[in-house]
Amino acid sequence: MLPLRGSRFGSKNGSMKVLIYGMDAADRGRIGRVLQRLGHEVTAENDCEAAVARIGEMEIETVIADGRIPKFGWMELCRRLRDGGAGPYVYFLLLESRWVDKSHEEWACSAGVDDFLEELADERELRRRLRVAANITGIFQRAQALKSSVPVCRHCKRVRDEQDHWQDIEGSLGARFGMQLSPSICPDCYIRNFGLEFNTSRVAENIRKDLDAP
Repeated sequence: MLPLRGSRFGSKNGSMKVLIYGMDAADRGRIGRVLQRLGHEVTAENDCEAAVARIGEMEIETVIADGRIPKFGWMELCRRLRDGGAGPYVYFLLLESRWVDKSHEEWACSAGVDDFLEELADERELRRRLRVAANITGIFQRAQALKSSVPVCRHCKRVRDEQDHWQDIEGSLGARFGMQLSPSICPDCYIRNFGLEFNTSRVAENIRKDLDAP
């Protein structure tokens, strides 16, 4: 199936890449229009193999699947995503009938579902659910980035980013994780630069305060 047109993914405006799975044309069109209006990039599939491939190709972050009884086609896709392990985490939203009982939801959660929708085209509810999805997938992305190796120049200690640009470590941490470094000084550098006898002087104490200040 051809992807529905939508905005490009960008964390600054909260947009996401969303795959609609297992819905008929009418329902797919309804929820697709709402998602586009919210600024998300939307694509759709009804075949599990094609959906898995599309998720990998487009770096899909959220799946919205049709779980209304008696449809259970979502289970295979959810299992494939959860068994993948090493890939980026994909948030799984399941469209369910409002009359399903608690045990059914617990069973779906145990299968890997993250959250549920009751109304297909409720724009306000979708906005809430996808905001949670963005937060969760963002946490997983940052965790994976922390575990990945980062190329560092052995001489100047600058860091190379994904675009092959070299920048200082402060700029790199800020761009990757939104971190802001606070200048300080380690004990070894303190002794090397100021000497051991300088350690007890009042001047040294003032210098330490200045260095440790945010």
